[in-house]
Amino acid sequence: AAQRDADGSVVSVMGFGQDVTEMRELISRSQYVAKDISRLMEITNVPIFGLDIAGCVTLWNRKTAIITGWTLEEAASRAFVDNFCLSHQRTAQMVLAKALSGEAVVDVELVLQPRHGDKRDILLSASPRFGKDGDIIGLIGVCQEVTELK
Repeated sequence: AAQRDADGSVVSVMGFGQDVTEMRELISRSQYVAKDISRLMEITNVPIFGLDIAGCVTLWNRKTAIITGWTLEEAASRAFVDNFCLSHQRTAQMVLAKALSGEAVVDVELVLQPRHGDKRDILLSASPRFGKDGDIIGLIGVCQEVTELK
């Protein structure tokens, strides 16, 4: 803010500052953690997928692509239940509804229908996914394939 004399000439200027070094370090560390988690999700040997609030695919890791025969690019924006859970659709809808209402769901048995080949039995755990304002923006599903155990 500028202070002026009676003629309107600036006689002094006042400014305020804040040290944001610590905040920048926290943001930088958070970005590294986010990258580490993303990398781990992609290389892990378990299917992990994300859905938006409408139940459409937003995240599809390498293992999910392998067991379904659909790449992320092919699966993106498709309704998960209608396209990948051709049986047990009622159970799949219940899991989505619970997770999208804020409730975590653990070890629910579902059947995934791959593009080619036999159905895949999975145990699904799903958790709501929150946006920056704390609103639920979708869900994250982590699966364990149990086809061979049956």
